[in-house]
Amino acid sequence: MFADGRLEPDQERSAIRALIGRRVDGLVVIGGCLRDAELAEFAREVPLVVAGRRCREPELPCVYVDNVDGGYQAARHLIELGHRRIALIQGHHHHSDAADRHAGFRQALRDAGICEDPALICDGDFSPEAGVIAVERLVSQNAPFTAIFAMNDMMAFGARLALDRHAIAVPQRVSLVGFDDQMEAAFMTPPLTTVRQPAREMGECAAKGMIELLAGRPFTPQCMRTQLVARESTAPPD
Repeated sequence: MFADGRLEPDQERSAIRALIGRRVDGLVVIGGCLRDAELAEFAREVPLVVAGRRCREPELPCVYVDNVDGGYQAARHLIELGHRRIALIQGHHHHSDAADRHAGFRQALRDAGICEDPALICDGDFSPEAGVIAVERLVSQNAPFTAIFAMNDMMAFGARLALDRHAIAVPQRVSLVGFDDQMEAAFMTPPLTTVRQPAREMGECAAKGMIELLAGRPFTPQCMRTQLVARESTAPPD
């Protein structure tokens, strides 16, 4: 059985409750936006594995990627192209993925001797609308920037739309990097440079973890590596 929370806390909560109500043997939660403490409460009712997200609650088995390294790779790619004014579109503040990607981004700037500019840090929530709003804010405040790192591809898609509305060419005037490597990323105009998550491998690992839990055996958190996929949305600044 499947249910989609659509990154909406209320809908995600209701979907999990509905599945538990149907007496499922176990739950695999993919990403999502509920806080770890709330997922831990559900885990006391039914075996639960979280995939695609690092959880800090000790009773939450999880399969996740090294988001710190992923954020570092994204920023380093732009820095190596010559960018120094790099805007960041964040995810949910309480989400560990967002915090880890920001930490990696910040470390890459620090290693290159670049100070993070608060004016270039935009709030987001992993939705396309957040990407649009972030670009509108950056343009309206006249803060110079030559590149954007969006913490997921969906926000990058929204950012691309807003940049196009302002006749800001990608990558000629602004380079753009996402995160996830969703199927649509390769077919955006131009194709999106992004950080790939090993989705298939994470899914297989989460399924094996659930089998272990159902057999009464422990399952320890598993961390996997990301990979930068350089496409046509990034280039050296003018």
